[in-house]
Amino acid sequence: MLDPFYFNMNLRTYYQNVKRIREGLPEPYTFLTSLSTPNGGKEGVVTEVETALAARMIADLAARPATPEEIAAHRAQCDRLRAEAKEEELRSKLRVTLVNEPGIRLETGKPERGTGKP
Repeated sequence: MLDPFYFNMNLRTYYQNVKRIREGLPEPYTFLTSLSTPNGGKEGVVTEVETALAARMIADLAARPATPEEIAAHRAQCDRLRAEAKEEELRSKLRVTLVNEPGIRLETGKPERGTGKP
């Protein structure tokens, strides 16, 4: 069981800080860059989240606002991945059916062997 005195946090101050951060962020979504955290958070991952969540993540020191260069790179990567996914979807819809019927002959313009006819 966790000791209630283990965490020395003033909730009023925390939520005032979250509110102050939220007021300075654009609505309704914000781009964040993750920071390294003790519980395994990976540094440098850019993502777009709702402003309320962004304010909490910044207050928790789990992320920081992304720079314009990071946002541009993230959007370019998302566009590239979206185009690749669309191409893969179209490729999966393309079906080729091989027909093995004796009455069907491929017209190539070359004469058949032994007939001398084109």
